[in-house]
Amino acid sequence: MTQYRLLALDMDGTLLNDEKEVSDENKKWVRKLDEQDIPVVLTTGRGYQRVIHIQSELNINRPMILVNGAEIWKDKGSLLNRTFIPQEELRKVRDIAMEYEASYWGYKTWGIVKGKDLGMDELIRDWLKIGVKHNELAVIHEIREKVMGSVNIECTSSNPHNIECAPRGHTKETGLERVCDHLGISMREVVSVGDHMNDWSMIKAAGLGVAMGNATPELKNIADAVTRTNEENGVANVIRTYFFDK
Repeated sequence: MTQYRLLALDMDGTLLNDEKEVSDENKKWVRKLDEQDIPVVLTTGRGYQRVIHIQSELNINRPMILVNGAEIWKDKGSLLNRTFIPQEELRKVRDIAMEYEASYWGYKTWGIVKGKDLGMDELIRDWLKIGVKHNELAVIHEIREKVMGSVNIECTSSNPHNIECAPRGHTKETGLERVCDHLGISMREVVSVGDHMNDWSMIKAAGLGVAMGNATPELKNIADAVTRTNEENGVANVIRTYFFDK
């Protein structure tokens, strides 16, 4: 049927439409692929609590790569790997955010947390990811440069107004490699689909990297192919084209 054995999907701006929903067309083709025993792996910056309902809605129980690679699940109930950001690095990111009067937020094992609701005692406990947001593009660019220059952490973004930080050495690519090792699948046999810069590494590393029609120009430039937008069932189009048409 196909040379590819795994589909890695970003969620926001990719699998999900602008209403943060999975279209019926995308559901249909994801299920068709799952029925062929080809794993559809959700690969996202979201945490477990904001992903598990999508797995249930799709009626699949496959590996998940969460919080940009800091947490990897074999399936809904079995954790494969989890890595927390060192406390010292968390403090550095927090201090930079406060210096620029930017909001900060993140994920712990139990869900999303917002900096404005937290004291230092809460901050130094285990975080899987910390993000910083500012409405001015020039400011968030300056914050990004400062974080990347002074904090030992992975730094990416899922929209122009934020940065997202994960433990050093943990990205969507490294998470995908870990899942492939677990399943006995080569990265050459993977199709990865995404729309923004936190998808860059897995798009480059996959056998076939596909950018959404609504993806950033930078991601389109490095992708092997471009599909339709998230409002035009781009994921369904990828599955039909690269897994079934042949």
